[in-house]
Amino acid sequence: MAEDTASAAQSPRGRADGEDAGSSGGQVADTVTDDQEQFECEELLECQVQPGVPEEEDPGLVAEAEAVAAGWMLDFLCVSLCRAFRDGRSDDFHRTRDSAEAIIHGLSSLTAYQLRTIYVCQFLTRIAAGKTLDAQFESDERITPLESALMIWASIEKEHDKLHEEIENLIKIQAIAVCMENGNFKEAEEVFERVFGDPNSYTLKRGNEQDFKKKEERVETLQSQ
Repeated sequence: MAEDTASAAQSPRGRADGEDAGSSGGQVADTVTDDQEQFECEELLECQVQPGVPEEEDPGLVAEAEAVAAGWMLDFLCVSLCRAFRDGRSDDFHRTRDSAEAIIHGLSSLTAYQLRTIYVCQFLTRIAAGKTLDAQFESDERITPLESALMIWASIEKEHDKLHEEIENLIKIQAIAVCMENGNFKEAEEVFERVFGDPNSYTLKRGNEQDFKKKEERVETLQSQ
Protein backbone atom coordinates (compact mmCIF):
# COMPACT_ATOMS: atom_id res chain seq x y z
CA MET A 1 0.00 0.00 0.00
CA ALA A 2 2.87 2.32 0.80
CA GLU A 3 4.43 1.45 -2.56
CA ASP A 4 1.23 2.50 -4.31
CA THR A 5 1.27 5.82 -2.46
CA ALA A 6 4.91 6.43 -3.44
CA SER A 7 4.16 5.45 -6.95
CA ALA A 8 1.24 7.83 -7.03
CA ALA A 9 3.46 10.65 -5.73
CA GLN A 10 5.78 10.08 -8.71
CA SER A 11 3.00 10.56 -11.22
CA PRO A 12 3.59 11.91 -14.73
CA ARG A 13 1.95 15.07 -13.55
CA GLY A 14 4.50 15.39 -10.77
CA ARG A 15 7.37 14.84 -13.19
CA ALA A 16 5.95 17.33 -15.57
CA ASP A 17 5.60 19.88 -12.81
CA GLY A 18 9.23 19.36 -11.87
CA GLU A 19 10.39 19.77 -15.44
CA ASP A 20 8.32 22.94 -15.83
CA ALA A 21 9.89 24.38 -12.71
CA GLY A 22 13.40 23.70 -14.01
CA SER A 23 12.57 25.14 -17.40
CA SER A 24 11.13 28.28 -15.80
CA GLY A 25 14.33 28.78 -13.79
CA GLY A 26 16.43 28.57 -16.95
CA GLN A 27 14.28 31.17 -18.70
CA VAL A 28 14.71 33.57 -15.77
CA ALA A 29 18.49 33.13 -15.91
CA ASP A 30 18.51 33.79 -19.66
CA THR A 31 16.44 36.93 -19.15
CA VAL A 32 18.86 38.24 -16.50
CA THR A 33 21.83 37.58 -18.81
CA ASP A 34 20.16 39.39 -21.72
CA ASP A 35 19.33 42.38 -19.51
CA GLN A 36 22.94 42.56 -18.31
CA GLU A 37 24.33 42.46 -21.85
CA GLN A 38 21.92 45.17 -22.95
CA PHE A 39 22.96 47.33 -20.01
CA GLU A 40 26.65 46.91 -20.86
CA CYS A 41 25.98 47.83 -24.49
CA GLU A 42 24.17 50.98 -23.41
CA GLU A 43 27.12 51.94 -21.22
CA LEU A 44 29.52 51.48 -24.14
CA LEU A 45 27.34 53.61 -26.39
CA GLU A 46 27.28 56.37 -23.80
CA CYS A 47 31.08 56.31 -23.58
CA GLN A 48 31.54 56.64 -27.33
CA VAL A 49 32.27 60.05 -28.87
CA GLN A 50 29.21 61.63 -30.39
CA PRO A 51 29.30 61.40 -34.22
CA GLY A 52 30.06 64.60 -36.07
CA VAL A 53 31.97 66.12 -33.14
CA PRO A 54 35.72 65.43 -33.73
CA GLU A 55 38.20 65.71 -30.90
CA GLU A 56 40.07 68.99 -30.79
CA GLU A 57 43.81 68.81 -31.50
CA ASP A 58 46.46 71.33 -30.58
CA PRO A 59 48.10 72.37 -33.89
CA GLY A 60 51.30 73.24 -32.06
CA LEU A 61 51.61 69.81 -30.49
CA VAL A 62 50.84 68.10 -33.80
CA ALA A 63 53.52 70.13 -35.62
CA GLU A 64 56.03 69.41 -32.86
CA ALA A 65 55.32 65.67 -33.02
CA GLU A 66 55.69 65.67 -36.81
CA ALA A 67 59.00 67.54 -36.58
CA VAL A 68 60.36 65.05 -34.04
CA ALA A 69 59.29 62.08 -36.20
CA ALA A 70 60.87 63.67 -39.29
CA GLY A 71 64.09 64.23 -37.36
CA TRP A 72 64.20 60.57 -36.36
CA MET A 73 63.61 59.52 -39.97
CA LEU A 74 66.40 61.82 -41.17
CA ASP A 75 68.83 60.31 -38.64
CA PHE A 76 67.89 56.79 -39.70
CA LEU A 77 68.25 57.56 -43.41
CA CYS A 78 71.61 59.27 -42.88
CA VAL A 79 72.96 56.18 -41.09
CA SER A 80 71.52 53.95 -43.84
CA LEU A 81 73.15 56.17 -46.47
CA CYS A 82 76.54 55.87 -44.76
CA ARG A 83 76.25 52.09 -44.59
CA ALA A 84 75.19 51.78 -48.23
CA PHE A 85 78.12 54.01 -49.25
CA ARG A 86 80.56 51.99 -47.15
CA ASP A 87 79.33 48.66 -48.55
CA GLY A 88 79.23 49.89 -52.15
CA ARG A 89 75.50 49.17 -52.51
CA SER A 90 74.76 51.67 -55.25
CA ASP A 91 71.04 50.93 -55.69
CA ASP A 92 70.36 51.10 -51.96
CA PHE A 93 72.39 54.30 -51.78
CA HIS A 94 70.30 56.00 -54.45
CA ARG A 95 66.99 54.87 -52.94
CA THR A 96 68.02 56.07 -49.50
CA ARG A 97 69.24 59.37 -50.93
CA ASP A 98 65.87 59.97 -52.59
CA SER A 99 64.02 59.16 -49.36
CA ALA A 100 66.26 61.53 -47.41
CA GLU A 101 65.60 64.30 -49.92
CA ALA A 102 61.84 63.84 -49.48
CA ILE A 103 62.18 64.15 -45.69
CA ILE A 104 64.42 67.21 -46.00
CA HIS A 105 61.98 69.00 -48.30
CA GLY A 106 59.21 68.38 -45.77
CA LEU A 107 61.05 70.08 -42.89
CA SER A 108 59.72 73.57 -42.19
CA SER A 109 62.75 74.52 -40.08
CA LEU A 110 66.16 73.04 -39.32
CA THR A 111 68.13 72.69 -36.13
CA ALA A 112 71.93 72.97 -36.20
CA TYR A 113 72.15 69.19 -35.73
CA GLN A 114 69.75 68.51 -38.62
CA LEU A 115 71.68 70.91 -40.86
CA ARG A 116 74.90 69.05 -40.15
CA THR A 117 73.15 65.74 -40.89
CA ILE A 118 72.03 67.13 -44.24
CA TYR A 119 75.59 68.24 -44.99
CA VAL A 120 76.79 64.67 -44.39
CA CYS A 121 74.18 63.31 -46.82
CA GLN A 122 75.09 65.92 -49.43
CA PHE A 123 78.79 65.21 -49.01
CA LEU A 124 78.35 61.47 -49.55
CA THR A 125 76.12 62.09 -52.57
CA ARG A 126 78.82 64.18 -54.23
CA ILE A 127 81.61 61.75 -53.38
CA ALA A 128 79.57 58.88 -54.84
CA ALA A 129 79.20 60.85 -58.08
CA GLY A 130 82.85 61.92 -58.08
CA LYS A 131 83.80 60.13 -61.29
CA THR A 132 80.75 61.36 -63.17
CA LEU A 133 82.05 64.70 -64.37
CA ASP A 134 78.76 65.51 -66.09
CA ALA A 135 76.90 65.47 -62.76
CA GLN A 136 76.02 69.00 -61.67
CA PHE A 137 75.48 70.10 -58.07
CA GLU A 138 76.32 73.81 -58.33
CA SER A 139 74.97 76.65 -60.44
CA ASP A 140 78.45 77.05 -61.94
CA GLU A 141 78.66 74.25 -64.52
CA ARG A 142 82.45 74.19 -64.30
CA ILE A 143 82.38 72.86 -60.74
CA THR A 144 82.93 69.11 -60.65
CA PRO A 145 81.18 66.84 -58.11
CA LEU A 146 84.32 66.51 -55.97
CA GLU A 147 84.81 70.27 -55.94
CA SER A 148 81.25 70.58 -54.71
CA ALA A 149 82.04 67.96 -52.06
CA LEU A 150 84.92 70.15 -50.90
CA MET A 151 82.51 73.04 -50.33
CA ILE A 152 80.22 70.82 -48.26
CA TRP A 153 83.16 69.36 -46.35
CA ALA A 154 84.22 72.82 -45.26
CA SER A 155 80.76 73.37 -43.75
CA ILE A 156 80.52 70.11 -41.79
CA GLU A 157 83.04 71.02 -39.12
CA LYS A 158 83.56 74.52 -37.75
CA GLU A 159 86.97 73.67 -36.32
CA HIS A 160 89.24 72.06 -38.90
CA ASP A 161 91.67 69.64 -37.27
CA LYS A 162 94.53 67.75 -38.89
CA LEU A 163 92.31 64.86 -40.00
CA HIS A 164 89.86 67.28 -41.60
CA GLU A 165 92.68 68.92 -43.56
CA GLU A 166 94.09 65.57 -44.67
CA ILE A 167 90.71 64.47 -46.02
CA GLU A 168 90.31 67.84 -47.72
CA ASN A 169 93.67 67.47 -49.48
CA LEU A 170 92.81 63.92 -50.58
CA ILE A 171 89.58 65.15 -52.14
CA LYS A 172 91.44 67.93 -53.94
CA ILE A 173 93.94 65.48 -55.37
CA GLN A 174 91.19 63.08 -56.39
CA ALA A 175 89.24 65.89 -58.08
CA ILE A 176 92.25 66.52 -60.31
CA ALA A 177 93.01 62.83 -60.82
CA VAL A 178 89.48 62.08 -62.05
CA CYS A 179 89.85 64.62 -64.83
CA MET A 180 93.21 63.18 -65.82
CA GLU A 181 91.81 59.62 -65.83
CA ASN A 182 89.24 60.78 -68.36
CA GLY A 183 91.93 62.42 -70.47
CA ASN A 184 90.66 65.94 -69.68
CA PHE A 185 94.01 67.49 -68.83
CA LYS A 186 92.86 71.01 -69.57
CA GLU A 187 89.96 70.58 -67.14
CA ALA A 188 92.35 69.02 -64.62
CA GLU A 189 94.50 72.14 -64.82
CA GLU A 190 91.45 74.35 -64.26
CA VAL A 191 90.37 72.27 -61.27
CA PHE A 192 93.89 72.54 -59.88
CA GLU A 193 93.71 76.32 -60.19
CA ARG A 194 90.43 76.38 -58.30
CA VAL A 195 91.27 74.00 -55.46
CA PHE A 196 94.92 74.99 -54.96
CA GLY A 197 94.45 78.71 -55.44
CA ASP A 198 96.41 79.58 -52.30
CA PRO A 199 99.61 81.60 -53.02
CA ASN A 200 101.50 79.24 -50.68
CA SER A 201 101.03 76.42 -53.17
CA TYR A 202 102.46 78.45 -56.08
CA THR A 203 105.59 76.29 -56.49
CA LEU A 204 103.59 73.09 -56.46
CA LYS A 205 101.10 74.63 -58.86
CA ARG A 206 103.73 75.66 -61.39
CA GLY A 207 105.28 72.18 -61.35
CA ASN A 208 101.94 70.49 -61.93
CA GLU A 209 100.99 72.93 -64.68
CA GLN A 210 104.02 71.82 -66.63
CA ASP A 211 103.10 68.16 -66.10
CA PHE A 212 99.56 68.82 -67.34
CA LYS A 213 100.85 70.57 -70.46
CA LYS A 214 103.27 67.74 -71.23
CA LYS A 215 100.55 65.10 -70.84
CA GLU A 216 98.16 67.16 -72.94
CA GLU A 217 100.77 67.43 -75.69
CA ARG A 218 101.35 63.65 -75.61
CA VAL A 219 97.61 63.02 -75.95
CA GLU A 220 97.37 65.41 -78.91
CA THR A 221 100.34 63.66 -80.55
CA LEU A 222 98.76 60.23 -80.12
CA GLN A 223 95.44 61.44 -81.50
CA SER A 224 97.09 62.94 -84.59
CA GLN A 225 98.91 59.71 -85.48
